[in-house]
Amino acid sequence: MNGNIKRLALALGFSCWLAGCSEPGAESASGVVAPAAPAVEQGTDAGASLEGMFSYLADAPLFRDCSTGRVFPVAMAGPYVEVERAYFDSGIKLGSELKVAVHGRYLERPEMEGNSNEIMLIIDSFDGLPDSNDCMPMSNPGANPGAKPAANSLAVAELKNTFWKLVELNGDAVQVRAGEQDVHLVLSAEETRVNGFAGCNRFFGQYVLDGTKLSFSALGSTMMACPEGMDTELAFLRALSETDRMELDNLSLLLYSTDRLVARLEAVYLP
Repeated sequence: MNGNIKRLALALGFSCWLAGCSEPGAESASGVVAPAAPAVEQGTDAGASLEGMFSYLADAPLFRDCSTGRVFPVAMAGPYVEVERAYFDSGIKLGSELKVAVHGRYLERPEMEGNSNEIMLIIDSFDGLPDSNDCMPMSNPGANPGAKPAANSLAVAELKNTFWKLVELNGDAVQVRAGEQDVHLVLSAEETRVNGFAGCNRFFGQYVLDGTKLSFSALGSTMMACPEGMDTELAFLRALSETDRMELDNLSLLLYSTDRLVARLEAVYLP
């Protein structure tokens, strides 16, 4: 069995993988008892008012900043529980996005695994649910959320910090039902970290980029059993573990294993 897939199978045995859960022994709105969070240098940043799309699945809350389109994990501490409660009270399907307004900061915090840090959203206060559910990066004003940018507005997508939506896997088109979350990945620009949604679970790992050579390692995921999406998830994570090079074709990212195209992704949210 491929080493990355073995690591994935082991990773499926834990939950609440994000650093900075609620206070030790405290229950979040979902009923999860959180482990102790590592000590973090808070700094002097007073934070800012932010609007973005909040999603929650398998103890892995994410925040997509509407001003940039970038996706960040959310620390499950302090006023976070108010956001989570509003998310569950809305009746939205788990994993789907709900627009929220918060006051918070982006800070580096230690990863659950490894010796590096990751940038997380620290929520200082929950300011409610905006009336409009529209959310688009400032670099692509006027676009509908989730819409593919017009070809004449941006000819080539950037590889990093772009929301890459999976549209083809091993030669087969990837279909997403209405209301379901897109299978996607995001390559962090500040560090060699990849994260995204694989069809049922959030996944994370590391990547190495050298020109057009691209490989993924240390792949793991949150723990969730789903009636739909597991076949796509396993095939997608396997494709990532086999990837050894990439091509950027305008708004498409092509992943190859030697000369075999294993995945085609399209840019949705751009930096």
